[in-house]
Amino acid sequence: MLHAKRKSKINSVGARYRLFLVSLIIYSYYTYTAINNDVIRSIDNRLLNAATSVKYILGNDYHDKVAQEISFSSYQNKADQLSALANDLNIDYLYSMVLIDENVYFTASSYTQDDQNNGKVTQFLDLYPEATPITMAAFLSTAPIFETSTAHRGHSKTVYIPHLAKNGRTYITAADISVDKISNALKTDLYQSMFHFCCVIIILLIVYTLYYYGVRRSLMSDHASGFENHIALEKRLKKSNEHHLQIAIILVNEIDNISRFFWHKNSR
Repeated sequence: MLHAKRKSKINSVGARYRLFLVSLIIYSYYTYTAINNDVIRSIDNRLLNAATSVKYILGNDYHDKVAQEISFSSYQNKADQLSALANDLNIDYLYSMVLIDENVYFTASSYTQDDQNNGKVTQFLDLYPEATPITMAAFLSTAPIFETSTAHRGHSKTVYIPHLAKNGRTYITAADISVDKISNALKTDLYQSMFHFCCVIIILLIVYTLYYYGVRRSLMSDHASGFENHIALEKRLKKSNEHHLQIAIILVNEIDNISRFFWHKNSR
């Protein structure tokens, strides 16, 4: 009966450990998902802030002059400012566009060093042939619209913010960030979550191992004398390859009192 209780205690420790481990895995998954959502939300907010800034860099009257043609020097000045801001915010592109006769045209755009090296710097009123239905819908929207697409600038996530110029023309300011940058941010977050999870698991295993063997040691010895008990004997018999033909068991009355009086070494 006592052996069954002690064995039940060990099993109970193992069951609690497994329950805690499952709970830890669930909590880690929940934490990782929550952090991922925070990363995506942070990127979306950065895109919104960047696209909103385009309006203030261009000025309130910039798109009132679009019909009259923007000078090259004025366009280049705005492009330089947008490029500097995009670089500071770690955004791929900042730009503005207008809709003319069902076609979308750039009115301002940042550029990268690769664009300059390859001669692909966007110019004033360059056609945007990759305009999607979502891009077209942004001109009719009253709120920002997000889109993930593969355009001539690569696979990226974009936010479009509609604005109304003084002359009544609708234009949109936009910001792009590559999907690769988003993936890298999520990977960094994943690696950090895995590292923290592994640290907790290692600590848990160390604590559990020490506790488990401590419990087993206490259950396999007599608390008063420190001698091995019948549980330890059973364990030895199971592990031994020799045949045990007989076992002698000697019952000694008041063994605890004898051990205390003569000390443990003398009572052996």
